[in-house]
Amino acid sequence: HSIHRYTPSTKQHATASLDKKISFLIPIEGRTNQFLAGMCNELNIITWDGVSSKIDTIETFSKLNNNATTLNDGKADSLGNLWTGSYATDLDLSTFTPARGCLYSLNCDKLKTHANNIGVSNGIAFCNHLKKLYFIDSHLQGVDQFDYNAETQAVENRETLFTLKKHGVEGWPDGLTIDADGNLWLAVFQDSKVIKIDATKPETLLNTIEMPEQQITSVAFGGKNLDELYVTTGGLKIPGAKDDRPLHGYLYKVTDLGTK
Repeated sequence: HSIHRYTPSTKQHATASLDKKISFLIPIEGRTNQFLAGMCNELNIITWDGVSSKIDTIETFSKLNNNATTLNDGKADSLGNLWTGSYATDLDLSTFTPARGCLYSLNCDKLKTHANNIGVSNGIAFCNHLKKLYFIDSHLQGVDQFDYNAETQAVENRETLFTLKKHGVEGWPDGLTIDADGNLWLAVFQDSKVIKIDATKPETLLNTIEMPEQQITSVAFGGKNLDELYVTTGGLKIPGAKDDRPLHGYLYKVTDLGTK
């Protein structure tokens, strides 16, 4: 129930609390201190100066028709279209069921459905020159890809690109990003890893980064030259889960990766 802003150059960390769960926060182009946020089953516009401990305003922008689902990861593509997905409010975190989630894009102020029967809609990434959208349903324990048209917000021909268990990777796929070389970086929840995947060759694992925590939740490139990988982690107590490593919920920075 909080949002955070970290400034690497000054190491300044600011946070503000909200009255409900928030799943993503994306700056709105051309608007000072305004962000589009996924909050439970709503898309809201948040006004926040990034310094104060209090939010200025929260305005409802759009809402899911299904009150039994809640929004999860969201990301803007190269044209500024929002893509986001959902999962069931009564989700069992040990099995990532029931599968009631959907994948959406925002068209004007309406959410357009592109896929349904999703366990947990999670990481999203785009490759413009290949015209691909990469997508994670954590329940399936892999990475899928769609043929994708940014101009029309159309996706089709869904197929599996990478399957965790085929490579001995336990846990669940979570947040996702793509580098300048077209390779995918995937956070593995409950397995203390970030893995690097070749997006052009199915089932190709390129690298594994071992993390000091178990619940790796998301990844994003940042820093002055966009060559630092920021990794978020969780501190959730999951019934029946084997906790081999700490559950701090820290933010990490990984450097010297040779890409950006």
